[in-house]
Amino acid sequence: MANKIYDMGAGGIKVGTHEISKNPLEATHHIVIINYHIHHGSRIFHSAVGIWIEYNRCNLIVHNHMHNLYYTGIFIG
Repeated sequence: MANKIYDMGAGGIKVGTHEISKNPLEATHHIVIINYHIHHGSRIFHSAVGIWIEYNRCNLIVHNHMHNLYYTGIFIG
């Protein structure tokens, strides 16, 4: 794995926002998350996730290894 995120109080990677953009051209899109090793997270905020994707489109999430998170690995909402 080329990228490592570990020993976290919360989650690893967050893409997007909690609100839908009024202008579709301003929305987050075409994000690539590849070859991450995300582990031992959510130590303080137990509901945090390894990769959080919200209100965006056309993303690529491949070849990631996640373990030892209290809640979940990937959230897409």
